[in-house]
Formats: sequence, C-alpha cells, structure tokens
Amino acid sequence: MHAPRREEFLLTRLSREDVQAFRETGRQEPFTAGRALITPGATKRELVVIEHGYVKVVRNQGDREVVLSVHGPGELMGEIALLDRGDHAAAVIALTGGQALHVPAVNFWRVLGERPHLNRIIIGTVTARLRDAGHQRAEQLAAPAIVRVAGRILWLADRFGATIDDALLIDIPLTQAELSSWAGVSRETGVRALRQLRDAGWIRLERRRIVLADTLALQRFIAAEVPA
Repeated sequence: MHAPRREEFLLTRLSREDVQAFRETGRQEPFTAGRALITPGATKRELVVIEHGYVKVVRNQGDREVVLSVHGPGELMGEIALLDRGDHAAAVIALTGGQALHVPAVNFWRVLGERPHLNRIIIGTVTARLRDAGHQRAEQLAAPAIVRVAGRILWLADRFGATIDDALLIDIPLTQAELSSWAGVSRETGVRALRQLRDAGWIRLERRRIVLADTLALQRFIAAEVPA
C-alpha cells in the first residue's frame, strides 16, 4: 500500500509568487460543478492552474466513467500535453465551483524561461502522478477492496483534510460511486467497504463528505492487510 507523502504533494504545488507570474500572462475563469476544464483529444494546449475548488480526472471506458485522480487548489492540469505537444488523454471535470487560471502554451514556456525553478515543479508533478498511478495499479491488482477504498480516503485526507477537533474532514463532494471507481472497485463493493470502515469507527460518512476519525487505526489496518 502506497503511504501518502504530504511533503511530496506540497512540492508539486505553486507558490503565490509563481501563480502570480502565470496570472500575468493568462486568464482567470470561474467554473461551476460539472464543467469540463479539459476534454480528451483536444489539441488546444494550455496550462490550467486550479486556484479555488476541486476537480476530478476521468476517462470513459464504454459507457462507464473511470475516475483517475482528484486535484485541488494550487495544482496544475494539462502539463503533459504541453511537455509532449500531444493531445489531452483524459478529461478534467469540476467537482465543485471554483476558479482556474488558463495559461496559453507560448506564455507557459516564457514563464518557465524566466523562472527556472518552475521546471523542477513541473517535473516533480509529472513524476509524482506517474508514481501514484503505478502504486494505484499495483493496489488494484493485489490489495483487497476495502484497502483500496481506505487508501483513497487517506490520500484525500493527507492532501486536503481540514482538522476538526481530533479528526480530519474531507470536504470534497465525491459520490460513493466516484470514490469506488477511483479505488478500482464496483459501486456496490465500494459502498460495502465504506460501511465496514464506518462500523469500525475509523470514518464517519456525511452527505458527500467523509470525516476520518482515527487516522492511525486506518493506517495500521492497511499495514496489517498489505505487509510491506
């Protein structure tokens, strides 16, 4: 099981100064839940910086939507298409309302030339996402369904959790079907896993929100189920 690494995540986010540098060459656009910020196959290349709100990255397999990842404030979208000058391979769909900064390709490359340290952030972003995708594929081949679901919850809590009392609130409106898809299990299996985690006292389920009540216990459970 891939343990969350918050320090790695923070190193792939832009500072206020970096966002401002891109803001001076791009355009800010508000978005509403359900809007596509990037569509698969699109040839328009631009960097999309999520300033506020949350998005999911998805691919369609037949008539089924598969959730690949979830991202939030300060994160970059569309960087791979910029680097390899290819088409976008997946869609980026807003989970909430928010605001994104759209930076055309020519301006993206100019800012990178002016701020060389951004190359490390871009490379770090790509590397971290490839690593996480690899770990996720390994989990889906070897780990029990409940561990996969627990792992995605830990992933979200580590990056976006807000402390409330002694718990972590994940205030991102993922449906149980979306969380199950992201974990690589059916909706029915995912719902059953969430109930088991709830009944163990490790999480609380609220309306499209999850409260991680006992992080240490959940980590120990995963470690016991998937030995290192």
